Amino acid sequence: MNWLISYYPRIKAKALQRLSPKWPEAAHLFEQMIAPGLPAEVALPLLGGKANQIIDISAALLLATVALRIEDDALDLDRNDALAGRIGPGRALNLASAFKMAALNCLNFAALPPHLRIRIHDFFCESFALIGSGQDMDLCDKVQDLDSYWDVVELKTCTAYTTAVAAGAMALETKPEHLQALLDFGKELGFIKQIFNDIESTWGPNGSSPDLSNNHLNLAVLHGLKVAHPNREALADMVAGHEMHLHQSKRTH
Repeated sequence: MNWLISYYPRIKAKALQRLSPKWPEAAHLFEQMIAPGLPAEVALPLLGGKANQIIDISAALLLATVALRIEDDALDLDRNDALAGRIGPGRALNLASAFKMAALNCLNFAALPPHLRIRIHDFFCESFALIGSGQDMDLCDKVQDLDSYWDVVELKTCTAYTTAVAAGAMALETKPEHLQALLDFGKELGFIKQIFNDIESTWGPNGSSPDLSNNHLNLAVLHGLKVAHPNREALADMVAGHEMHLHQSKRTH
């Protein structure tokens, strides 16, 4: 994996290059966000072995991933330690918008033939639209059962991972059947990631449960409402009365 990590400084530099010098605080906050380490998603396009050709795509993914994380935290307001908790949701969403534009700008400068740049640029734009659609379903409380839950996960989380996995393959003009296999793989990665996220948000470290605190219907809650168990009726009553945060308070005291 050392060869992969060796590309990270170049990816970071490419991303910072696309942020406007007229807004230095944006670059400063971006560097704060990635200080713990680059998101794993940015490595996915590099696995094809021709990293020099697609370094700009990884930089675009880095900017897009940070933007989507900021957006998600700002809209959910479930993490006080997130950027939205420090600078306010309005400023955070404004910053996320700038990072998305910078991501698309990375693709405009990618060292690829014009037809590939256009194809990947359009792919990113469509992905942003799908993710936004899933986020809107979530914000409108349309997740009320497992079917609608998986629909939202597919739009939000799976789209992000299929974009990360497939963008590099598009740049290398991979055969259609191989590209489809990568899209399927990215989709499954997204499902896996969301399952782990929901587990952590329900039985988090030090007794924290952000989803319970915000009465959020995540996978654990929805599964608990569907399968037969002695406490299903009590859980249904808590959900109906928006009282899951009370359960969270009892867990942590």
